[in-house]
Amino acid sequence: VVAAVAFFLDQRPLARWVSPTEAIAMLIAALVHDVDHPGVNNAFLIESEDPLALRYNDQSVLENHHLAVAFSILRRDEANILTTLPRPAYREARELIVKSVLSTDMKHHFDLVAQFKARLSSGNFSLMDDEDRAFFLPLAVHAADISGPMRPADVSKPFAVRLAMEMARQGDQERARCMDVSAMMNRETQSLARMQGGFIEVILQPLLEPLMEVLGCPEHLSILRTNLDGIKTLGDVFYEDLTPDQSECVFLTVDASAPSPEVDLPAAAVPVADVPPLARTASAGEESEGRDA
Repeated sequence: VVAAVAFFLDQRPLARWVSPTEAIAMLIAALVHDVDHPGVNNAFLIESEDPLALRYNDQSVLENHHLAVAFSILRRDEANILTTLPRPAYREARELIVKSVLSTDMKHHFDLVAQFKARLSSGNFSLMDDEDRAFFLPLAVHAADISGPMRPADVSKPFAVRLAMEMARQGDQERARCMDVSAMMNRETQSLARMQGGFIEVILQPLLEPLMEVLGCPEHLSILRTNLDGIKTLGDVFYEDLTPDQSECVFLTVDASAPSPEVDLPAAAVPVADVPPLARTASAGEESEGRDA
């Protein structure tokens, strides 16, 4: 996501008009937009009455949590990379970081796309205009967040597999808690091709096509279209058929033993790794232990 935002910022229409404060705010937003993510979505947290959902009143639960964790870390002297900014610039940066991370809540996606297209259809949209730019920058962070399929297949497919496996684990948790299993999370009925193909056609293309036109680089959409064509040849590879080796990326190394930052915030949702695959019946005690994990 950081790399995608950096790419957007490097395109002439943004490079010409974005201020240094706006640029650093966008990069920070991209960096922290999923910090301390529990591996389940907002709907799950709300339905299970997770402490995070209660804290944020069911409104953009994860996005508010990511921001709270990020700014808790930034308050530390050794981590505050914004400490040298004058107060007005700091307030500007914080406002843009907050708006950008909140914009990554998929609940707002279709409204944002509709607003974007309405602004473009007016014929007066310009990144030179402060109001248009203030709308566009958080939208660009949102686009970067979901832009994985714009990468070549050898990069994007492993991450698509990881996402599908994460979604299947949420479905396992829903089943274990006797909740309705979300259609997109059902490992027994959902396929990788259906998930990714629908995501590209319904979610990505309607946003990225006009966004890349504004940035003056629509040619980069060719990889997205190539990936969509390739996805349609996968057939019904169901979530339950996916294996961890299909999600390996030779260029990515994650230290799973590294400690998470300590912040004074409520615990996130039960870790998905604690719920075994496929259906099982959870006792009340198990549910209690999981919610306290």
